[in-house]
Amino acid sequence: MRSLTAFLILFTMPFAVSGQQTIQLKTLWTKPEVKLVFRDYNIYFRIKDINKAMHFLSEADKKVYGTTSGLDTNKIYVVELESGINVQYLNDLQPLLQNAVGSYLLMSGHAAVETKRRKKIHKIEVRVGPANDYDGFFRVPVTMYDPKTGKMIFSGQMDDDMYKKDIGFD
Repeated sequence: MRSLTAFLILFTMPFAVSGQQTIQLKTLWTKPEVKLVFRDYNIYFRIKDINKAMHFLSEADKKVYGTTSGLDTNKIYVVELESGINVQYLNDLQPLLQNAVGSYLLMSGHAAVETKRRKKIHKIEVRVGPANDYDGFFRVPVTMYDPKTGKMIFSGQMDDDMYKKDIGFD
């Protein structure tokens, strides 16, 4: 009976505790305006998706990042990120993408990913760590991998409540 109870508890624990899943990336029907360079991969986002995702941020994050990116859709933005804890950000777009909406957009499939050699990645493997408490609001570490090579595509974090939000269709 105990083993059955333990099995049921593990199965009913919320996803935010930790997990791994494979995400199918959607086709971006309009040209993305933001190119994120992270290690050996290029990740592309559309500004309209970034702005939609910003509406799902926690109130604490909205105070930090605002409710819209303020980016001009007629420009192309190239952002470089490094992985690690002691990352030095050079502009406001870097922490927004790494610590707020980048992980969410990748997990919802609203991004395009390709290697440095322009090979498109259609599926990514996502590993989500346990939620960490940062002064009363919870954030989860999220790491994305290329399922074929096992190489890291992206590493960031996101608000715990964003899991339950759906960005919708194009």
